Amino acid sequence: MDNLIQQSVIKKISIFPALFILLSIALLHSCKKEYTDVYETVYTDTVEVQGFNNIVSFAVPEPETDDMTYAAVKGDSILVYWPVWKAKPETISPEIALPIKASISPESGESVPFGDEVVYTVTSESGEQRIYTLKVTDQQPPFYFYQTGNNSVILGSTIYLNGDGFFGGLNTQVFLEEADGTRVYELPIPTFAVSTNTYSTTIPNTVDTALYRIKMVHGTRSGYVSDLFNGYDTLQVGYSPMNVARLNARLDVKRGETFTLSGSNIRFLQENTAIMYSTFESPIVYRPLVIESYTLTSITFRIPEDTPAGRYNYWGVKTIVAPVNGRIEEGFGSGTRNIYVTE
Repeated sequence: MDNLIQQSVIKKISIFPALFILLSIALLHSCKKEYTDVYETVYTDTVEVQGFNNIVSFAVPEPETDDMTYAAVKGDSILVYWPVWKAKPETISPEIALPIKASISPESGESVPFGDEVVYTVTSESGEQRIYTLKVTDQQPPFYFYQTGNNSVILGSTIYLNGDGFFGGLNTQVFLEEADGTRVYELPIPTFAVSTNTYSTTIPNTVDTALYRIKMVHGTRSGYVSDLFNGYDTLQVGYSPMNVARLNARLDVKRGETFTLSGSNIRFLQENTAIMYSTFESPIVYRPLVIESYTLTSITFRIPEDTPAGRYNYWGVKTIVAPVNGRIEEGFGSGTRNIYVTE
């Protein structure tokens, strides 16, 4: 009996640990939470902002036509080559093409001066800016010219320059450049004859005698006279003879006084060479005159104090002149005058 009770107690004692373990597992299992990760996809718009700030094209409408002149956009320059034979406007309203959503100031179609230094600013959609400068160049072909007529002229002569590549509306200047390069003279503004394609101008008396080359500045180009047609490319300029107007009326002058004679081409008078004389004397006696001053158009003489009173109907003075052949020579200018010297 005691053995049965003892075995029963042992069995009960051995069952308790097992029950404890089972209860613990059940308790732990009942307290466990499960977590699930939840991902939510949010869709948004992607905005692509352009950064192009270049000029695609730049076109200039030509006056009174439907034609366009297109510029070359190179680097930061807008290069317009304008033909010289077309009327050049003072202002233009260019048509400008840009990338999508880019802007420009001044705007396309806005009137601006047609010349250098006009500035355009292109702004891209992203706000990036680029500056362009307008540059205008007159597009002109080369020209050539030759002188018609002789290769030697005197002062006051008109010279004619014929050639090809001329455009009558262009600014034109003609120069005489001395062969050795020491002196340059600009001649009067030349006139243009469309029918003969010829420019003409004169050689003023302010030019010195020498051997010259003719230079022409025509628009944006320049060049020297060609020897292609007449065989020479230089021009010899000589002085016209001195001329003093005849004095028909009587001129009374006291000793020590001055008198003035008018004329033309008066130059290079030599000092102490002026004289006057009378053909009524026999033998003829040459009396000295004093050259007080002279210009191209007048001479002022003074009668010396010791000049005998009387009538003098001739006078003369030595000059140094350079005729057409270019050689420096001594000349003698003279004239008939009714000069009466009084006391």
